[in-house]
Amino acid sequence: MANYVDPSSYSGAFKKEQLSFVQQNASLHDSKFETKPISYLRGCWNRFKKNKGAIVAGIILLMIVAFAIIAPATSSRSTSWYDPQYASVLPKIKGASGFWDGTKKDTISESDFYFQNYYDSEKSPIAEVIEKTTTRNRVMRRDITTYTVRIDTYAIGAKEIKVDPEEFERIVKWEEQTGRTIRLGMVSYQDYVNQYFADLIASDPETYNETNTQQWKNTMNNRYAQNSNIFYKIEQASDGTKLISSLKPVIVDDNIVDLYERDTNGNIITEKTSGGQYVLRADYNVYYEFLYGEECYYVFGANSQGYDIFVRLASGARLSLILGVSVSAINLIIGLIWGSITGYYGGTVDLVMERITDILSSIPFVILATLFQLHLKDKVGPIISLLFAFVVTGWIGVASTTRMQFYRFKNQEYVLASRTLGAKDLRLIFVDILPNALGTLVTSTVLMIPSVIFSESSLSYLNIVNLQTSNITSVGTLLNEGSTFLSSYPHMIMFPALFISLLMISFNLIGNGLRDAFNPTLRGSE
Repeated sequence: MANYVDPSSYSGAFKKEQLSFVQQNASLHDSKFETKPISYLRGCWNRFKKNKGAIVAGIILLMIVAFAIIAPATSSRSTSWYDPQYASVLPKIKGASGFWDGTKKDTISESDFYFQNYYDSEKSPIAEVIEKTTTRNRVMRRDITTYTVRIDTYAIGAKEIKVDPEEFERIVKWEEQTGRTIRLGMVSYQDYVNQYFADLIASDPETYNETNTQQWKNTMNNRYAQNSNIFYKIEQASDGTKLISSLKPVIVDDNIVDLYERDTNGNIITEKTSGGQYVLRADYNVYYEFLYGEECYYVFGANSQGYDIFVRLASGARLSLILGVSVSAINLIIGLIWGSITGYYGGTVDLVMERITDILSSIPFVILATLFQLHLKDKVGPIISLLFAFVVTGWIGVASTTRMQFYRFKNQEYVLASRTLGAKDLRLIFVDILPNALGTLVTSTVLMIPSVIFSESSLSYLNIVNLQTSNITSVGTLLNEGSTFLSSYPHMIMFPALFISLLMISFNLIGNGLRDAFNPTLRGSE
């Protein structure tokens, strides 16, 4: 660089002695790369992780997969386990208070409040009294009192159960060790009801007789039979001669008159024997603790039959994910082979194969799934028949995408050069052309998974497909069950709906991220 003259500042001619060779004695060679080489997949990952939405969606999806795998293994309940006594209970976390504690807010009348809080149950379902309101009813010309309360949906109270002698001995021993009471007093109501109506008819034969009191008698018997919490005498409310009316407890000297069975010494009888078994009137909440060693709670609540929604949702999620991944993998393989052949060879081969594709694509999927369920379900089962329905036409989209990519790349210079050097068709298809189409195909395959899950959920929700058995269920089946109780027990449909929503959003965000990572030229396109 000696004797350098800036050309922009020189207006005359250059002289020879003013010039010299810059690298006359230098050894010239290529400089070493300072950075490590990046593979195609590494480059895709670097581009993918810059998409924050796709990363967050990936984390959510991993949590969903972990939930589907781990939840059934960590729960003490199986998918087929259920307890009808806890049917429709609300979500509850052990030890929670005030939120997610299995209670619900309700407004009840004054008579219901007294029945539930004092008479109707030996374990009151009223967990908290929030507010007492008194309003004047102008039509009835009297004050109406209502209570806003929190109802504990887990307060079952008394239930009649039958146990074998061995279990009865364990119950007695458990009560002695823990100081808890399972056995409540046995109640005998039939003699009381018969005597009650006999006295009623005798007191006023002109008004009451066997015929016009029979319906009321049945009402009393049914109430005793259906509600084991009633341990006291009940009678007609004093409202004239109306027989079918509200029933109230019999109270003498401010004490409720019970119907407990007693022995000759006046002690309350807590068990009977029938057919080699013991019949108990048990405090069911305490009995559950005896059976399973812990207080009953359902993290996501229970459905109308008493199944654990948490466990069944995990089972349904696992089934849906397996079905979605399996269908996508099969459709990817079939679509790749079909699309590669049509796109690579073209001409008559393409024409014939595309017409076959057109015929298959014209078949409505719902009709196809329905026919498969009608004619194949009994032979191969509902899951396999649904898998066939997805596979019959599901690969057409992948095949179309593959064909389009082959038409795009098969006439590129590097493919022509490879053919000139003697490459066979299989090498050209699977080594030279197909890798360049992987970006678009991977995106299509990933987006196929939520599509399959959503289609299965829709078919199950519409009751076209029923994948539920005693051991398995699906998300769509849970949605179908919960829709019946949407207004009264929204938790039954809320958790399956939340699951399917998160799954669809996550897969779509991941699909967009993969599209941008594998195909940077399509970044931002919709």
